Amino acid sequence: MNNLIQRLLSVLVGIVFSISLQAQRYLGGDISLLPSYQKQGTHYLNEQGKPTEALQLFKDEGWNIMRVRLFVEPQNASDEHKSEGVCQDIPYVIALSKQIKEAGFHLMLDFHYSDTWADPNKQITPKRWERLTPAQLQDSVYAYTRHALQALCNAGIEPDFIQVGNEITFGMLWPTGRVKPDSDTNWAVFSSLLNAGSRACREICPQAKLISHTEHAQSWADTKAFYDRMARFGVDYDIIGLSYYPMWHGTIPHLGTVLDSLQASFPKPVMIVETAFYYSHDNDVWEKDANHYADLYPISAEGQRLFARELVTELNKHPNVTGLLWWFPEENGSNNSVIKSWINRGLFDNRTGKVLPAMKELEKFGTDSVCCDRHNLQMPKVQEYSGETLIIYYNGKKDKKSLLKAIRKSGAELIYDYNIINGVAIRKPKNMTIDAAIRYYGKLKGVLQVSRDRIMQLN
Repeated sequence: MNNLIQRLLSVLVGIVFSISLQAQRYLGGDISLLPSYQKQGTHYLNEQGKPTEALQLFKDEGWNIMRVRLFVEPQNASDEHKSEGVCQDIPYVIALSKQIKEAGFHLMLDFHYSDTWADPNKQITPKRWERLTPAQLQDSVYAYTRHALQALCNAGIEPDFIQVGNEITFGMLWPTGRVKPDSDTNWAVFSSLLNAGSRACREICPQAKLISHTEHAQSWADTKAFYDRMARFGVDYDIIGLSYYPMWHGTIPHLGTVLDSLQASFPKPVMIVETAFYYSHDNDVWEKDANHYADLYPISAEGQRLFARELVTELNKHPNVTGLLWWFPEENGSNNSVIKSWINRGLFDNRTGKVLPAMKELEKFGTDSVCCDRHNLQMPKVQEYSGETLIIYYNGKKDKKSLLKAIRKSGAELIYDYNIINGVAIRKPKNMTIDAAIRYYGKLKGVLQVSRDRIMQLN
């Protein structure tokens, strides 16, 4: 009975999301460095090689939302981070947001709650908040968020979406707000910081949708544990935001499995708030060689196009996904030195300034049918599920050992043991129906989720 109810709820959620997606989908990017390129007089070229305003080009390609990051006091960032694009304070963000709104785009504001980059490896407390107690830090988050939003509203700008923190799977404002997604330790403090920011957002911008942004899509166990605790600790938010880069977060089919699991477990819309892939490693100090990550896609304009095409194809299968934003699409080193070296994941060629082919693939996000032409094959248009195979997610190494034992004992066949996620693929026992197998393995200790495996059909 419980399984039936869960399935019915998942169907209803899917219908709601499907209707929402048909009415509005959001396609865009984080263009936080655009004013710096404009100041340098950077030329952006369209497909025909003609100069055009960057915002107009994005508009012509069907984009309707732009994201802007905000640091507390970026003047306190290290010289290295400043050379990587850390400069966005409140006056900077107001000026850029005016451009965005006047051009007719929706605005997503991204609070980093740091003087510099906030990401999985660092969530550095702003210099002026370093010595605060947890209660004082909570008050500061609230007051700063209100101040920043009020400044935007006073300038006639109200964000449509607000990220309360950036890539916060492991908390924010370290060490005070540091957490692990699979442990309750310090979650009371962390959740109080998040809710302080959310409360300020609700008060100043009541129409804005609040995004909880995480970056651990490679691990369904961590993703589920995080959002389970968000619910249990009563954190106020509207949308699940994900970072997805194939270099760090697994294959696109794996992302699809995570999105399926999110829809089944958490009835909230999902936005991919960051994504990108390389078209080159020219003048790139961070990558090992010219072919680094070429095992995923060719490091070329065509490889980047294929990634964009396959990603859009996958996302269009998921009615819970309502947004897709490319990170740093405005990068264009053709006649400037805005950052110390090239990242080469933007949508303009750093040598010529011409728009790259991936841009055309992105505009298909939210359409009814998109195919994927990797290796000159037509990829699946339908989404069906196997009656024989299951994907089982488990918590940790100890749970894996007992799970494998149970698989052998039940007569199931182990098909694949994933390296990038805590999961295995199995062929169900012959004496069990697929639903019975889902119930059986779902009851095992340490098992987080049991999902039917999707079938891909070539046309």
